[in-house]
Amino acid sequence: MARTRENGAVQRQAQADRQEAGTEGLIMTSRFWMLSVLVIILTTVIVYMPVFDVGKEYTNWDDEIYVVDQPLAQSLESKNITAMFDTDNAVAANYHPLTMLSLAVTREVFGTSARAQAGVNLLLHLANAFLVLVFMRQLSPDKSMVGVLVALWFAIHPMHVESVAWISERKDVLYTLFLLIALLAYGRYIRTQHIGMLMLAFGGFVASCLSKAMAVPMVVAMVLMDYYHNRPVELRTVVEKLPFLLVALWIGLTAIALQKGAISSYETLTLAQRFAYAGYGFVMYWVKMILPIGLSAYYPYPATAHTGALSAWYYLMPVLALAFMIVPVVLVQRQPEARRVVIFGMGFFVLFVALVLQFVSVGHVVMADRYTYVPYIGSLFILAWGVQWLLERQRTLALTLCGALSVLFAVQTARQVRVWKNSETLWSSVIAQYPYEFTPSGSVIHHGATAAYGARAMHAYRKGRTGQALADLQVIERAGAKGWKFYQLLGVIYGERGDYAKAVRALSTAIAEQPGEVSLHYNRAVALIRSSRPERALDDYRRAVELGAEGSQRYESIVGLARTSLMLNRFQDALTWSEPLVREFPQAFDGYFLRGTALVNLARPIEAVENLQRALKIRPSDADAQFNLSIALQNTAAP
Repeated sequence: MARTRENGAVQRQAQADRQEAGTEGLIMTSRFWMLSVLVIILTTVIVYMPVFDVGKEYTNWDDEIYVVDQPLAQSLESKNITAMFDTDNAVAANYHPLTMLSLAVTREVFGTSARAQAGVNLLLHLANAFLVLVFMRQLSPDKSMVGVLVALWFAIHPMHVESVAWISERKDVLYTLFLLIALLAYGRYIRTQHIGMLMLAFGGFVASCLSKAMAVPMVVAMVLMDYYHNRPVELRTVVEKLPFLLVALWIGLTAIALQKGAISSYETLTLAQRFAYAGYGFVMYWVKMILPIGLSAYYPYPATAHTGALSAWYYLMPVLALAFMIVPVVLVQRQPEARRVVIFGMGFFVLFVALVLQFVSVGHVVMADRYTYVPYIGSLFILAWGVQWLLERQRTLALTLCGALSVLFAVQTARQVRVWKNSETLWSSVIAQYPYEFTPSGSVIHHGATAAYGARAMHAYRKGRTGQALADLQVIERAGAKGWKFYQLLGVIYGERGDYAKAVRALSTAIAEQPGEVSLHYNRAVALIRSSRPERALDDYRRAVELGAEGSQRYESIVGLARTSLMLNRFQDALTWSEPLVREFPQAFDGYFLRGTALVNLARPIEAVENLQRALKIRPSDADAQFNLSIALQNTAAP
C-alpha cells in the first residue's frame, strides 16, 4: 500500500510539474506573440514614415476622382451617404460605398490633408497585418514562425506599397480588413459550428464586397478552407454558402455593368495574346514576391511588332504559369501536411488574382502591384512554411534567408513609399522605368509609358511649369502615341505660345481619336480663327453645338459662329446665330451686340438701334457697340 501511495504522489507531482510547465510555455508563447506584433508594427511604421512627409500630396491619378473633386466625399450629409449606396452613383466605374464613406469620414475628421488620408490607409494596413498573423495562427497553430513571417512580409512587402500609400486604394486595405474578419470567423465556425460565427463571416463578407468587388472569390475560398481543415462535403456545407454566393453574384454583376466602358472589346486582343498576358502577370507576381525589383506604379502592355505579334517568350508564360501551379503540388504529393499547405496557399493566390490577370482586359496596364495585396497571403504562406521546414533542418541557412528577404523587402518598401509623395515623383518614377527612346532620325527605338508622360505634363501645367509640360507632351507627339487628352493640352499650350498652326495640328490629332469631344472642336475653332482660317473655324463651332455643348462652351461656340459669320460677311447667318444667344442668355452682352451689328449690315437700322442700346446697357463702355450704334443712328436719320 505504501508503494502505491508513493507512486500516486509521484504521479500527482509529475502532473503538477506538467501543468506548471504548460503554464510557463503559454506565458512564453504570449510574450512571443506580443513581441512579434510589436516588431511588425514598428518595422511597418518605420518603412512607411514617408507617407507623413510635409510634401505628401494627392496625385492626379484617381485621387481627384475619389477625394479632391468628389462630391460624395465632401461631407457626411444624409443625402451624400444615401447616394454612396446607390448603384447608379459609381465612382471611377466601381461600386464601393463603404470605401467612399470611409474617405468622407476621414475628410470630415481631418480636413483635406493628404497625409491624414494616407495615415488612415496605414492604420488599416497595420490592422490587416495583425489579422493576417491571427489567420496564420488559425491555419498553423503549431508553427509559430509561419504566422510571424507571413504577417511581417505582408506588412513590409514593397508590392503592397501601392495599396497603402496611394490614397485612392483605400478600397484595397478596407476590403481586406473585412475579408480577413470574415475568413477568421468562418475558420472559427468550422471548428465550433457556432451559427454566430457563420453570421459574422457573412457580415464581414458583405462589408468586404461593399468596399471592393474583388472580395467575391471568398465564396470559393471558404471551400478551400473546408479542404484545409479536412471538412467533408455535405449538404450542410453547400447550403450554408448559398447566401454568400447570392451576394457575390449581385456584386459581380453590378461590377461588370459598371465597368463595361473600361473593359476593352474582345477584338482588341487575340485569344493567344490574352493567354500570354494572363500568364505573364501570373508568373511576374511570383517573381516579384521573391525579388521585388524594377517596381512601377504603371506597367504598360508590351509593344507589339508592326504585324501585331508579341515576342515569342510571352507565349511561354501560360506554360510557366501552369508549371508554377502544378510542380509544387507534385513535389509534395507524398507529404500530406505539405500538400495541404501548398494547395491551400496556391489556391488562395489563384482565386484572388485570377480576376485581375487581364485575360479580360480592364484599363491600360498588364499588371499592377496593388493586385497582389490579398493574393500574396496565400503565396507568402507557402514561402513561410517552406522557411519553417528549412529552419527545422538548416537553421543558419533559414535564418539567413529570412533576414535577407526581410531587409530587401523593408529597403524596397521605404524607397517605393517615396514614389507616392506627389504626381511629379510618381510619374517620374514610371518614366524612369519605361522611357521613350528614339533614333537620331526620330524613329521609336523603345516605346515608353505614354500615360506617365501625359500625366506628368498635366501636373506640371497645373503647377505653372509649362515648359516641362510641353517637353513631355512633345515626346508623345514625336512617338505618334495615342491619348487625346494629351494632344488637347498640347494644343492649348501651343495656342498660349501663339503657335496656332501647331495647335491646330495637335487638336486635329485629338479629334481624330475622339471626334465626339466638344471641347476639342471649340479649341480648334479658336486656333483656326487666330491662324486666319475662319471658314474651317465655322465648321468646328457648328460641330461643337451639334455635339451638345453646354454652359459656357455652348455660349462661346454660338458667339463664335455669329462673330465668324460677320467676319465672312455672312450677315444673315450672323443674325440667325445671334437669336439663340438672346433667347438662352438674355443677360449677356454678345447676343444683342451681334444681332445689332448683323442688322446694321442688313440695312435694318431701327432694329439695330434697339439691340445695340440694350447691349450698351449691359456694357456701357464698349467702344465697338458705341461705334455700331452711331452708324445705325445715322442710317435711321438718312432720307
